[in-house]
Amino acid sequence: MNLSNPSEASIADAQGVGTILNDDFPILWTEENSEQAIALETIMLVRDPFTLTRPFGFGSDLRTRVTLFVRKLELLAGEDLSVVTAQGEDELGIVHLLQVEEVSLVPNVDQTSQVVVRLPDSMGLARELRIKITVRGVASNLGLINISP
Repeated sequence: MNLSNPSEASIADAQGVGTILNDDFPILWTEENSEQAIALETIMLVRDPFTLTRPFGFGSDLRTRVTLFVRKLELLAGEDLSVVTAQGEDELGIVHLLQVEEVSLVPNVDQTSQVVVRLPDSMGLARELRIKITVRGVASNLGLINISP
């Protein structure tokens, strides 16, 4: 920024630099000082480690669904789930796409949404997923969840 033509003042330094920070990216809630995601299995509301399948379900399959909590993620008017994606990378370096099944605001928790994802069919023997949520092309931090054998 260049300053010129002061009115009733003098300019000591006519040049200045400013930085605009964009902090409008989604933030996956994790435990304090950790990458461990704050996540719950959607039916029993238990923490990880999660099983890939469950003995009963309310949908068309028995695949486990996990609720993740994300700050600064809100669908805009007219948007649907297609603007939100989730993926996890396992400890073997394999990237798995996670189906996003629901996004909704958490009541009484400022700027926080819950995102329900379906655990992937392709996990194999992997026991960890580092998950990120992407909204309109902007990715969150990583959050770790554990998968039980």
